Amino acid sequence: MGRYANSGALTESIYYILLCLHHTAHGYALIKDIAEMTNNRVNLGAGTLYGALNTLQKRVG
Repeated sequence: MGRYANSGALTESIYYILLCLHHTAHGYALIKDIAEMTNNRVNLGAGTLYGALNTLQKRVG
């Protein structure tokens, strides 16, 4: 997640995850959607995705 993960900064990974959360999808679909959306420039691993989702969930409440 990078050195700014706990600072409240919006990372590129979190930005794309949020873009994809407008529809219901499982983790693998999110990973594929983000790769497709970015022409394979952003390739999230499962650990990164679920770590980011966990962080977002904690921040929301």
